[in-house]
Amino acid sequence: MYRCKDGKYRYIYKITCLEGSWKDKIYYGQHTTDYLCDGYFSGGKKINAYRKKYPHSYLREIVSFHTSAEELNQAEYDIIHPHLGKDYCLNICEGGGYAPVLIGENNGMYGRHHSEEAKDRMSVARKGKETWNKGIKGDYISGD
Repeated sequence: MYRCKDGKYRYIYKITCLEGSWKDKIYYGQHTTDYLCDGYFSGGKKINAYRKKYPHSYLREIVSFHTSAEELNQAEYDIIHPHLGKDYCLNICEGGGYAPVLIGENNGMYGRHHSEEAKDRMSVARKGKETWNKGIKGDYISGD
């Protein structure tokens, strides 16, 4: 039906807020999954905060299915781009893998350093937690 050759479903979804100060505001996103009913809602911080406040006051619909990651990224960009910056759009970037990269002077930490006290607090907070890249192998990880 809409399943790709690799067995995945790739689709663009639209969420419409139905209540509160965000009534009639929209959010677009993409998702790739093995199962259409996997319980995924969204990766967007704003829209997830809305869902937490209004757990039953939104409409989530699939807009389109796509056959490859590249096609999915392009479709997300094409759909979001015309709406970005409008009052009714909750997306904060164009999507499609085109999120702004905050490097150099654009990065809030540019030219700044964490204090030793801050480094100690971060270290304590991470104690006993698994690293984000545990079990991932690749050229970009040293020691492999």
